[in-house]
Amino acid sequence: MFVVIYRWRIDPVFEERFARNWAVLTERIYAACGSLGSALLRDRDGTYVGIARWPDRESWMRCRLEAPELAREQQEAIVERFEPLELEMLDDRWRAGVRSLDAG
Repeated sequence: MFVVIYRWRIDPVFEERFARNWAVLTERIYAACGSLGSALLRDRDGTYVGIARWPDRESWMRCRLEAPELAREQQEAIVERFEPLELEMLDDRWRAGVRSLDAG
């Protein structure tokens, strides 16, 4: 398994929209590209962290999702972007589960 960790600082005005678009994009990528899903988290300092799981690096590299309006809105929300981490999963002990922001 291959994992990518993204980090951003998001303009507070766009935080809700960014999170909502992340969920929509994740579902589309899951359906179109075979990803294994993702999680969106926020650090204590306000930095947003996205963790995306893939079967392998090649699947991640091949994925090209056409969603220009969502991509534009996501870019607009980002104040600062950090270099993503590309990681090979050595031991996976996560438990399955889906919890959306709407679930509380």
